[in-house]
Amino acid sequence: MTQSASTKPYSDQGEVIALRSALRNLLDACYQADGAENLSEEIDGSLLDAASEALELQYPVIWTDEQVAMLEKRQADSSLHPYTCGGDRTDRAHRWHADESGDEPGLLYPTVRGWKCPACDYRQFWSHETGDRFSSTPETGA
Repeated sequence: MTQSASTKPYSDQGEVIALRSALRNLLDACYQADGAENLSEEIDGSLLDAASEALELQYPVIWTDEQVAMLEKRQADSSLHPYTCGGDRTDRAHRWHADESGDEPGLLYPTVRGWKCPACDYRQFWSHETGDRFSSTPETGA
């Protein structure tokens, strides 16, 4: 699913690219400071949450709330192999998130904007259950 130019939240693609870069830099700085234990959990969490939420807006909505709920149930079904991150699931961020959440390292979370890894910036924009067959990221203007 792609967005037409008229539905993109920004008309200046240079602005989108600059915003995306600034937010990724903020996330990286938060992760580094967290690793050095230089930020309190409250400040660190709020910065990470704000940057992550802003980065989400670059992706189009591809699933309904009902589809997300169905995919959440599917991820919890131990008889099925879960959707997992295509990144390095053995790195520090993935191990830390798995320890904190009790989830398998790299377990993807469904959102209306596609699958999201909570430990890195990996995204996936398809599922067998919803009939999507995206082989790459949907158009984001970048």
